[in-house]
Amino acid sequence: MALVDVDERIPQSARSALSILIDQIEDLELHIESHEKMILASAKDNEVCRRLMKVAGIGPFAATALAASVDHPQQFASARHFAAWLGLALQLLCLRASESMGNHDSNVVDAGRVG
Repeated sequence: MALVDVDERIPQSARSALSILIDQIEDLELHIESHEKMILASAKDNEVCRRLMKVAGIGPFAATALAASVDHPQQFASARHFAAWLGLALQLLCLRASESMGNHDSNVVDAGRVG
């Protein structure tokens, strides 16, 4: 905010508006920091989140989102069904649909192998 107040190249009317915006951004940053702390504490205290965070690439934010989104993991018959629910199987489905229409690309990776 101090830069806006002292920079004479910025018209006074713009300085007022920018000052308001800067104050709002600073308030948002404080709220975000507060919510981040709450999410981190929640993930640390939740057994499901702690187990999820043992998986490579899943941190406290993804773990809390998954724990909140999936009430009953038993609804998934397998890990593949869960991956499809997440949307992770979409690339494979698109590839197979493309191949069935006669488009064969040897550079496309299908489930870990080059075809």
